[in-house]
Amino acid sequence: MTSFTTSAAFCANATTKIISVKCFGLYAGIVILCDYILMITYLPAVVVYYDNAVCGSHTREAEDTGEFRRTRNNSVNSGGEGNQGEAEQGAKRRAHSANIS
Repeated sequence: MTSFTTSAAFCANATTKIISVKCFGLYAGIVILCDYILMITYLPAVVVYYDNAVCGSHTREAEDTGEFRRTRNNSVNSGGEGNQGEAEQGAKRRAHSANIS
């Protein structure tokens, strides 16, 4: 909503007789509207892409290697092995990474 009012205020400068103020007002008003359109379309798409491409690959690697990860409700997702204590999980992770090296 604020983008529309700001754009309208700049576009109101189109009524002046001073050419430079008129051009600046129209330019600023159009740029603000274009920025608003990009922010409601382009930015969410980039965030979803980043989450899937960059952050999602770390999650897939952890699942492929059998590492444990926490879910949103902080419960342990152990890949079907049941809930285990933090110390036991850490020991399994260290043993797994030692086998890889």
